[in-house]
Amino acid sequence: MDKMFDYESLFAYMSLIFAIAIFIILLYGCLSNNYNSIEKFTETTIEVQEESVAAIVKDLEIDDAGGITKINLDNKGKYYFNTPPKITFTSPEQGTIPEANIILDTTPITGTNLFEIKEIQIKSDKRGTKYKTTDKNLVVIPSNEVYKETANKENPLINLSTAQKKTIVDLIDGCESLTSVLKTKYKNIINKGILRQYDVDAIINELRKNSGTTPV
Repeated sequence: MDKMFDYESLFAYMSLIFAIAIFIILLYGCLSNNYNSIEKFTETTIEVQEESVAAIVKDLEIDDAGGITKINLDNKGKYYFNTPPKITFTSPEQGTIPEANIILDTTPITGTNLFEIKEIQIKSDKRGTKYKTTDKNLVVIPSNEVYKETANKENPLINLSTAQKKTIVDLIDGCESLTSVLKTKYKNIINKGILRQYDVDAIINELRKNSGTTPV
């Protein structure tokens, strides 16, 4: 009897483990002091995730052809680092749909590692047609449940035990390649149990950049 296997999830998991391994190796490599042993990073604990919040569309701004030039929001939502939601559109009657991308702010919401929507970029040559300013129901920003399901596959949470957190935080403290601002930022993320794959990627890039190697 054939068994279904989720190869996509397997490859994503392998990629995550590889990223963590590089992260730990780089941290050890940037220290001025030598460590005699490396913590075993296999034990995991369940963390309470920061709660994302879906943005809500207020209304649309349109041109003479009914093309959308701007999407105004009632609230800007809360999303994971480098993981914006995917915006889609429903076509109005006899109209065409636009294409757009959501850009997140680069500064997290105070006290969190979540980010508001900075802007919704609508392609100038693909604004759609025959929309009305009140057609907010034709603009689809994923619900929080749908977003989390997608985001947790794309940018999974990394569960660390207390001992693992302490080891990584100690490594960051002793790393001469990171500024004090970055050390504080990354230590807070780790200690709060909200470290995600894209955070690891960002730390790796910082370490490589400051050590003179090429970022990924």
